[in-house]
Amino acid sequence: DGASAVGRVKLQTTVEGGDSEVATISLMIGGPWPFVQEPLDQDPGWTTEGLWQFGVLYGAGTHGGGAPAAHTGSFVYDYNLAGDYTSNMPERFLPAGPYDCTGATDVELRFWKWLGIENGAYDHARVQVSANGVDWVTLWEHTGPSGTDDAWEQMILDVSAVADDQMTVWFRWSIGPTDAGVNYPGWSIDDLELW
Repeated sequence: DGASAVGRVKLQTTVEGGDSEVATISLMIGGPWPFVQEPLDQDPGWTTEGLWQFGVLYGAGTHGGGAPAAHTGSFVYDYNLAGDYTSNMPERFLPAGPYDCTGATDVELRFWKWLGIENGAYDHARVQVSANGVDWVTLWEHTGPSGTDDAWEQMILDVSAVADDQMTVWFRWSIGPTDAGVNYPGWSIDDLELW
């Protein structure tokens, strides 16, 4: 089932033919596995801010446009389903959670994204995690050149330092602040999982 197991192994020496000391080792059986799956096939009711929306994509927007369809199913969370984010916009958040990570170790956040954004010097996008909904740790931040994805891409982010064995874990995506100039389609998010 992917759970950790501890076993005792008795090692034999070859020189004297006697038993060595007993060594204890930890084994991971089955490797990592998902314990939360949010395929977004129906609205999970996350709180939205600004133009964050749950729904069907229109494939609209400039600079190559946004995602033409959801990664799976019909629905996604997106910043402005019908087009681009806006100019001179403050940071707008899409929080998800809380998720119960009690007993989980080496926790990873996995989700599929399609992102179109101007150069990181002008427009901003982030992914953050919190164990209390107040103090946020940035997991990823756009710092590169302008661009728009041309296919869905899975992001895998290590959240273990904040999420391991925590009863209440939140995640949030943000877009903004943005400058007065060029706008892009922003985030499309689908198929969230915790491993």
